[in-house]
Amino acid sequence: MITEDIVRKQALEKKLLSVNKKALSVEEKRQISRWRAQELKDRIEDYLEAREKIPAGLERVQQVEGRKKRILSLLGATEEDWQNWHWQLANRIT
Repeated sequence: MITEDIVRKQALEKKLLSVNKKALSVEEKRQISRWRAQELKDRIEDYLEAREKIPAGLERVQQVEGRKKRILSLLGATEEDWQNWHWQLANRIT
């Protein structure tokens, strides 16, 4: 099955190079789209396996807020300071 698909794909790729895309049948265009979708999915397979373990920003709101409060406390700053980009630049940690 895989070898057959590879042969078909190579034949279509050769056809694509030699003819106008309008000359392809609807089914050929669909098959090319399916192969491309599978190719892209294969590229991100490692991410798809790991994504459940990656914490999202919305899940970490309390942790982020806690860190923000700690930073403000350590620097003696207010919420207004936090929202001020001048203060942000003056107090950046490098």
